[in-house]
Amino acid sequence: MHHLTQRVKFWWKNCMFIVYRKFRIVFIVLILCILSCGKQGTHVPPADLDLDEMVLVPAGEFIMGSDMNWKEEPVHTEYIGAFRIDKYEVTVSEYVRFVEDTGHRVPKYWLRHDGKPSEGSDLLPIVYVDYDDACAYCEWEGKRLPTEAEWEKAARGADGQNFPWGDDWNPDYANTWEKGDHRRAPVYAYPEGASPYGALNMGGNVWEWTSSWLVNYPGSEFDFDFVDSDLVLKGGSWLDFADSTRPARRHEFTPTIRYNTVGFRCVKDVEEE
Repeated sequence: MHHLTQRVKFWWKNCMFIVYRKFRIVFIVLILCILSCGKQGTHVPPADLDLDEMVLVPAGEFIMGSDMNWKEEPVHTEYIGAFRIDKYEVTVSEYVRFVEDTGHRVPKYWLRHDGKPSEGSDLLPIVYVDYDDACAYCEWEGKRLPTEAEWEKAARGADGQNFPWGDDWNPDYANTWEKGDHRRAPVYAYPEGASPYGALNMGGNVWEWTSSWLVNYPGSEFDFDFVDSDLVLKGGSWLDFADSTRPARRHEFTPTIRYNTVGFRCVKDVEEE
């Protein structure tokens, strides 16, 4: 009887090991999903949340580019006129109003069986929008998409700091893969990671469209094979690592693609103040 018991235990352990080896990736994904669900609920909207709020970026020069990636070279100085940029990424709820008012096509994959966005998604950044979708929304708001230079200045300030919040990486300040929600976070989340001008989530959460084509900077020794075919995305996303949250990072993207990590925010010109 003792030997039979030992054999059963041995057989059971081997079966469990085989099951684990075969389905370990599934187990890991399930654990990550459970953890991310717990984190998602920890974000509490501020009492004074105003999705229409914009922050001022004053006119002046700023340091653009970096020496950390050949696409970002050379470091140079750009002058940008004054503008305002959305404090928050455009949300699902805002985009719903735009679709209902204009009849514009709905984002890919966002609908439930009743034709509505997923429950609880109102304050998440809109995704699955391509360049034309983003431009149409901004125009509806009386705004426009930022240029690459405008976006970069708004995110890193005039002195060219490495991240929106400063020079040193902090995983608690951005929704990235290292320590984030492992999915989109509400647009008001991670306030500690605000840019020098007060814009949120300019590092992590979702990549953001700009209106600039990916071309080499003046003085660059490199040539792009995809000049005038891809636009520049900025900011990184929940699916990316720390390096992608650097405002100097340039990510090329085809204008007609709609993806689950790509959203946007708008800007508006102002008189110099």
